[in-house]
Amino acid sequence: MDVTILAVTIPRDVHKSLTCHICTFERVSGNAIPLAWKLWGTYVNSYLARRATEVAGFNDAILLDSEGRITEAAVANLFPLQKDQVIMPALTSNIFPGITRATLLDIAQELGI
Repeated sequence: MDVTILAVTIPRDVHKSLTCHICTFERVSGNAIPLAWKLWGTYVNSYLARRATEVAGFNDAILLDSEGRITEAAVANLFPLQKDQVIMPALTSNIFPGITRATLLDIAQELGI
């Protein structure tokens, strides 16, 4: 098996809130390309969404699935809070069931959120 990892430094002022925008680019369907495969080609979609959003003056894109449901940001998972609850997209074929999601759910449960 061959593996390629690309790491880039992205400057971020942690004292400023992110500004996100619902992007016109749709999240690649998990029915078209299984998300667990983490194929490079699916990241082109995220790049295009992020770039279009930056041109529009925002920090990141929020991607919707083909049914108009929130799936993720272009380069991150979304974990909105509502009072003392984490509100996150339901785990469907369009949501990557990754370590970040699982870890956040474990931490939230330990904190009683």
